[in-house]
Amino acid sequence: MKVRKLVVYLSIPTLWIVFFLPILKGSTMFDDTIEQFYPAFHFLVLNLRKFSLPFFNHHQFAGFPFLNEPQYFALNPFFILRHIVGIFNDSIHIYNLMVAINYLFGFIFSFLYLKRKFDEGVALFGAIIYTFSMNHITTIVHPHVFDLIPLIPLIFYFLETSPFISAIFMGISFHTGHPQKPLYLLLSIIIYYILISIKDRKRFLEFVAYILIVIPFMLAYYFQIKDLFGFSERVSWNIKSLLESSYHLDKFVSFLIPKFYGSIEEGSVYVGGPYHFYMQMSIYFSVAGIVMAIFAIMKHWRDFYVKLSTIIILVMIFIALGDQNPIINFVYSTGLVKGLRDPVRALHITPIFVSILASYGLRSFMDTKDIKSIFKILGILIFVAIFYMFSFNKPYNFDNSGEILKFFLLSLAVYILSFAFTKGLSGGIFITSMIVLTFLDLYSAGNPYLRRRLDVENYYNPEYINDIKPPQLGYYRINARFNKGIALPRNSGMMNGLELVDGYEPLISRYYIAFYRYMINREDGFENLLSMANVRYYIGDYGFNELKNTLPRACIYYDAEVLRDSSEFFRNLRDYDVHKSLYVQSSLRRNYNSPSPCKPVKILNYDYRHVRFSYESDKPGILYISIPIYPHWEVKVNGKKEKILRANWAFMAVEIPLGRGTVEVSYNARSIIMTASLWILGIVLGLVMKFGYQLYNTRLWSR
Repeated sequence: MKVRKLVVYLSIPTLWIVFFLPILKGSTMFDDTIEQFYPAFHFLVLNLRKFSLPFFNHHQFAGFPFLNEPQYFALNPFFILRHIVGIFNDSIHIYNLMVAINYLFGFIFSFLYLKRKFDEGVALFGAIIYTFSMNHITTIVHPHVFDLIPLIPLIFYFLETSPFISAIFMGISFHTGHPQKPLYLLLSIIIYYILISIKDRKRFLEFVAYILIVIPFMLAYYFQIKDLFGFSERVSWNIKSLLESSYHLDKFVSFLIPKFYGSIEEGSVYVGGPYHFYMQMSIYFSVAGIVMAIFAIMKHWRDFYVKLSTIIILVMIFIALGDQNPIINFVYSTGLVKGLRDPVRALHITPIFVSILASYGLRSFMDTKDIKSIFKILGILIFVAIFYMFSFNKPYNFDNSGEILKFFLLSLAVYILSFAFTKGLSGGIFITSMIVLTFLDLYSAGNPYLRRRLDVENYYNPEYINDIKPPQLGYYRINARFNKGIALPRNSGMMNGLELVDGYEPLISRYYIAFYRYMINREDGFENLLSMANVRYYIGDYGFNELKNTLPRACIYYDAEVLRDSSEFFRNLRDYDVHKSLYVQSSLRRNYNSPSPCKPVKILNYDYRHVRFSYESDKPGILYISIPIYPHWEVKVNGKKEKILRANWAFMAVEIPLGRGTVEVSYNARSIIMTASLWILGIVLGLVMKFGYQLYNTRLWSR
């Protein structure tokens, strides 16, 4: 018995190593990892080594508030661990390894959670389904998934014995980069307490306390992003935007055949066919897992956890239907909700519940040996698969016959193993066979997704990079990407020190979005926009073009016009002399009507929180600074706080007096301080409630 337990425990790191061997051997994760999250990791780690925090990031989209971005400044233990390791080694290999380790934590925690209800073998079976489900593996490029994976089983592990500790982890889950999935997870907790309170009304007070602990974490997240969401165009999504990101019923077959809609093999044109669909919507859990989960529902519907898991899965599927969901359609029609994005992400909460059901089903089958039910379940699944294969057109022409054949072979293997078990196959051999079959199934579906290699050095620093590098930060920018081609990968400025106008930042100012789109379309006057943004090089049809007369980072204007209408601003761009006149969208203290060339100022300091200039002017003017305007910027002229003006549609300006002086622009950290304080408050509140409740139960309060 001890040997069997030892084998099970050793299987966890062994299976993890086998699955993630490409990462351990140096493969490079792709898409958002190399284009967004690794550069951000590198950028933050470099600052941490200098014992500083980058409140603002000048390297993408002409700059944005870095620590106000929850995707990068995520307050959770696994994010913090990743950056502690990064201080010592920030290579992309180490970063990918730390991502893979999140899955190891998820594997361990899900095993420990399931082990409370089942023996080690069954718990290992369920933990494999949870950890290597295609929900998790195909979205490995998103920290919103791999930072949340270890937290979900921890939340349920403590829910029964230490609910206030569970509440702490529930709150921390909001700091994994994306608010939707923790909200869906919280909905699961609410359903749990509704069902449990029907049987035990005393648990309702526990639920109230649970929510009170979670609230500070939610407020912390709110203060972290409220200004950015208020400034963001992404709050304007409408029901049409849900069409590609809702789980339509014609994709239901992906429950059974992991690559039904495309291939994720290396070199495929459409990664996941198409990639966006596969990354968001693949919810494959292995044939054995699905069969045993259905068996559990059939045989143990009255069991609390079977009922709970089934209800939550159905609720999440109902949410994931998105534009097919009449409730979501109604809510959108009222205008009350504008920001629900990718409702299919509700499915990312389902793996833990599928693993619970599958574990119940496997244990139940070992007790009942009901081979007839297994045969019926497999028959229904095969019918569904055949029905979908012949009833719906696949979006791209590809050969997935191998995956379809694999489905039938796996179905046959599950039946043969189940039948053999009913005829005398030992329980140990049966459960071991089911574990191996399930792992190989998920391995063949997901492991190819990790087999990518990239020349990272040349990717971030191509051969021509030294020809365009400015001598110092703040000297000029480069417009890195247009529709006609990519000269530099998005966000690579955080790797090579360049300041880029293009990049990828989903919470960027709506003002800058309009500015940026105008440049992409290359309408009349787009070079004037480039000049305003201090862009010296931009992509043309034949490589880089150089703007010989771009504006400096900051200069003084003596001619200004108040113009609050954006359409008029963009309509007049072609004839707009950006070197002599400034458009502002705020009231001015005086009139400025001397259209002489703007006067450059000297940069004294330029870092990730403070920018200082010195100027000399023989008359009052307006200092224009080509840094995007965001909440929490503050400006001081000669030590006196002044009003920041919004100028040239997306940037900052400030009125200055005549004479010599200094201007300091700084980013106020109060929103970050508020975020961290509330996050700590949630932890303290959870611990106080936990130990206070224990003291109350042991009647120490009365002593």
